[in-house]
Formats: sequence, C-alpha cells, structure tokens
Amino acid sequence: MAEAILENIPVEKRWEMAARSFSGGCMGYIQVLLGIVGKEKLAEIESKMWIEGMKMSFLNFMEEFKMPAEDAVDAANLTAVFAILALGPECGIERIEESRNRVVDRYTNCPWWESAKQFGIADKYECSCGDWSDAALKAINPKLTATLTKSQARGDPYCECVYELKE
Repeated sequence: MAEAILENIPVEKRWEMAARSFSGGCMGYIQVLLGIVGKEKLAEIESKMWIEGMKMSFLNFMEEFKMPAEDAVDAANLTAVFAILALGPECGIERIEESRNRVVDRYTNCPWWESAKQFGIADKYECSCGDWSDAALKAINPKLTATLTKSQARGDPYCECVYELKE
C-alpha cells in the first residue's frame, strides 16, 4: 500500500520532505530544550551534541561516497554535499573563493535557519554549524579547518564559512 503511494511522489519531493521533517523534528527538540535550559546552556549542549554526532557522520559519509579530504576544496565540497543531502535541495550555496588552501562558501538559503524562524526561536537561537563543521573535518584530517565568519543567527544576511588547509 505505502509503496504504491510512494511511487507517485517524485524522488526530489521525497528528499525535500525527509529533509524538512529532519530539520523540523530537530528544531522542535531545540525549542523544548531552549525553554528548559535557556539560550546559553542550549548553545553549549547543542554544540557538544552536534560535534560528536557529525564526527562519525562525516567519516561514514566520506567513506560511503569515496570523497577525498585532502585540501580546502575537498573540505568545502564534503561539507556542502553533506548539507544539501541533509537539509534538502533548496539549500543554497555559492562558492565565493577557491584555492587548494582556502575556500569561502556562502550559504544563501539555509533550511535549518528557516526552520528556526518557523518555530519562532530565531531571536533566541545560535546555530552550531561552525563548531560541528570544524570538529568533523579535523576528525577526518587534522590539517583542515572550518570557520563560520558570518551567520544569519548573528544577524548577517547569509552564513559564510571559510575552509582552510593548515600546512
């Protein structure tokens, strides 16, 4: 029964709905925690939670799809593909700068941030994208770093991440 219904839903629409369900479910969890522990404690808990989860997720993802992690371009590509697959096809990413040692990516449409706004917690929420990106990349290759230099959660019009290879 369910298979017949699913066959009529395009794969991209299924992906979009799965990603929206993921971010919505997580944001509901975050909203509840925010009410219980407050903004500062939530930031600490969420950062630690995502760092630990993403270290293993990035490693598994990289191995599954045989993606390299040797330089800044690899780091940015790995993070961008992971973000698009997790957050959905509407995740907008622009490459601003690219060299082997440094890449700057701009996230112009973040479904995670849109979800925070829908839940009415955007003014109380500081996302931990920079924390988990950096920790996950360092777990794969200690020479790689990710630094969130702009963030919609901090009032910027977009998020921007700098990926670097530290020789």
